[in-house]
Amino acid sequence: EFNIGLCYQSGAGVTQDEKTAMDWFSKAAEQGHVKAQFNVALHYQRSDASAAVAWFKKAAAQGHTKAQAQLGLCASRGVGMEQDLVQAVGYFREAAIHGSDVAQYN
Repeated sequence: EFNIGLCYQSGAGVTQDEKTAMDWFSKAAEQGHVKAQFNVALHYQRSDASAAVAWFKKAAAQGHTKAQAQLGLCASRGVGMEQDLVQAVGYFREAAIHGSDVAQYN
C-alpha cells in the first residue's frame, strides 16, 4: 500500500494523483507503516496541525527520526500541541541521538 502511494505521488507507472496517493498512504499508516505515518503527518501539516502531531507521534514511537525532530519543532512552537520546551528538548534529543541534523541544530 505504501509503495502504491509512492507511485501515485510520483506518477511512476500511473497518472500522478496526490489524493489517491494519500488514500494509499493512509491505509498503510493505519496498519502501522512508519514511513506512511510520516507522510500522512506531512500532509496534515498543511491543514490540521493537531492531526499532524498525532501521526508524527505514531511514527516517532517507532523510532522515525524525522518525526521526532518534527515533534520537537511542534512542541517548541506550540503548533498542533501546547508549547512545551521541556518536551521539545526531549524530542530533539531523541532525534539527535539518531543523527538528525535538524535536531542537533535545535
